[in-house]
Amino acid sequence: MSNQHDELLKRIEALELEKREDKKALQLLEDKLEFYERKSRSTCIEIRNIPDLQVDKAYKRNESKNELCEVVKSLSSSLNIKIEKSDVNDIYRTSAKKDSMRPIVVHFGSAIKKEDVIKAVKDFNKNKSNSDKLNTLHLNLKGPKKSVFISETLTAKTKRLFYVTREFAKEYSYNYCWTSNGLIYLRKAENMPYIRVMSESDIEKLKKCK
Repeated sequence: MSNQHDELLKRIEALELEKREDKKALQLLEDKLEFYERKSRSTCIEIRNIPDLQVDKAYKRNESKNELCEVVKSLSSSLNIKIEKSDVNDIYRTSAKKDSMRPIVVHFGSAIKKEDVIKAVKDFNKNKSNSDKLNTLHLNLKGPKKSVFISETLTAKTKRLFYVTREFAKEYSYNYCWTSNGLIYLRKAENMPYIRVMSESDIEKLKKCK
């Protein structure tokens, strides 16, 4: 019985070791997948809160890419930044949210152009009241005035983490929470160092420091 007990313990230890190794391998695969998904979005932005561009609602059809490109053209004029049609590799509405307010995804030819647009939006909105920040009137869109939000396109995992991080920032009075190149950052105040948030466990560690 003693030998059987020892053999059983060895089998349990072997299974636990195998489980840990499998967990590490799975985490490695998930990290690689996240990296490649983030890489594929490195040249993309999302334009949110743009109403359906179709004038005749009785004639149901998807907006053409050329019609969506007109939004980008108006955006470039408002931001005073040069965006040629050749800079846009692809443009489309996502399948998320209700049909009339689905985000528009723009794939630029380079990450540099994407960063230029993101920076131009930040500069445009800087020191403006909420009512004067980028909105549908700046893009010459018909209908009531609506705020327009532009950000880089995040993976599903990063979107979830960004939401958790923003909620933490509100609760614990962090003045800055942003993304750059698909990565999430926090900063308590203007002259303080930034913190890179890589997982929800990082948020839990910050909470314990309070």
